[in-house]
Amino acid sequence: REGGATALALLGLSALVLLPGSSSFSISPLAPPSSTSPLSTRAPPFAALGAPLLRSPHQTQGFPVLRMAEEGKESKEEEEAAPEAAAEEAAAEEEAPEEDPFAGLALDSPEFLKRKIEILEKELSDAQADTASLDDLVKRNILKTSSAAELKDTYIRLAADFENFRRRSATDLTNAKNAALTSVLKDMVTVLDNFELAAANVKPETDKEESIKSSYDALGKQLTNSLTKLGVVAIDPLGEEFNPMLHDAIQQAESTEYAEGKVCQALQRGYKVGEQTLRAAVVVVSAGPGPEGGEEPAKEEAAAEE
Repeated sequence: REGGATALALLGLSALVLLPGSSSFSISPLAPPSSTSPLSTRAPPFAALGAPLLRSPHQTQGFPVLRMAEEGKESKEEEEAAPEAAAEEAAAEEEAPEEDPFAGLALDSPEFLKRKIEILEKELSDAQADTASLDDLVKRNILKTSSAAELKDTYIRLAADFENFRRRSATDLTNAKNAALTSVLKDMVTVLDNFELAAANVKPETDKEESIKSSYDALGKQLTNSLTKLGVVAIDPLGEEFNPMLHDAIQQAESTEYAEGKVCQALQRGYKVGEQTLRAAVVVVSAGPGPEGGEEPAKEEAAAEE
């Protein structure tokens, strides 16, 4: 009875009470038993907890045990969620794309090679700084000599690889420039051919026409000078041994002036830049028998005759 009364008092409920010495019952709200209660001479075990519970509008806030349980549950949920949040942040960082230093650059473009050289030069500079730091650590007996030697060997190999790459990059850069220049010059020599063809077929009859022809001749000469400054050289194939790298043979004909296998006629002039052929000369190759006595006409005389 004592325990039941105490529990009901804590919950603030009414109870059915049997009055001593009577057969009647009464319903009355129970209060926490006091030390003067006839049912007990000591304070009930939950009396101290019941009072705050009855005074608080929120049972979990008024009951320290329940409040601590809820706080523990929340902290446990936070601890369980922390690793998941950290994993999500790490995954987001991994998924975030790094900025590509070569974005928008063609692999064979001069800009790509320049950017690559800049990056490697920075890496080499960092490696040199690391090597200086290694030497300092060895002097201060912080790093073992054997480890420093291994790292220095790695640096030396890296420096050698970078030097080889720098040379290859310089060669590739030159080739890329030459390829771009060659593409432009091929179109320019075609324009020069049209100027020369027009000059050969225009026959001025009046002073005005002669003035116009002179103006066009001046433009053609200016174009020729520009090509010469860019290193363009005309291929003069007449009398030369047939070279498939420089000559484009479209016919083989008998010739008493040039020996067999030599160019006996040039149909279209060729051009080259350095060792690279812009356009092969279109030629006719001699099938013999060649001149009597083995003497061939000089190039200047043959050109003058043409």
